[in-house]
Amino acid sequence: MQIGSKLKRIRENKRMSQQEIAEFLDISQKTYSNIECDKSKPSLPQLSKLSKFLDFDLLELLQEQGITFNQKKNKIHNNGIIHNNFPIELKEQYEARINDLQEINSLLKDKITSLENN
Repeated sequence: MQIGSKLKRIRENKRMSQQEIAEFLDISQKTYSNIECDKSKPSLPQLSKLSKFLDFDLLELLQEQGITFNQKKNKIHNNGIIHNNFPIELKEQYEARINDLQEINSLLKDKITSLENN
């Protein structure tokens, strides 16, 4: 499956319009339509933004397209956690996703506390 078709399926599963996605990316709906029709290719920054917005794994999507990264051997840091040498964009994407989820978690905890106090 081409990347545009994959993006279309993901978008439709999220019940979003092309216009909503285009506005998020700050591009025209026609430009986004061309991406979904595989008439043009999205940039890596656009894909990174989309992966956060639509909640999909960018690395997995790229690997499905036959795009792979030369990853060096795993490194074990002082804390004992194994880290792969992912491209910086992907590290930043995962870190941003973690921060977003932590913020959502905090907001939900505040909402629960508020509801319990009422």
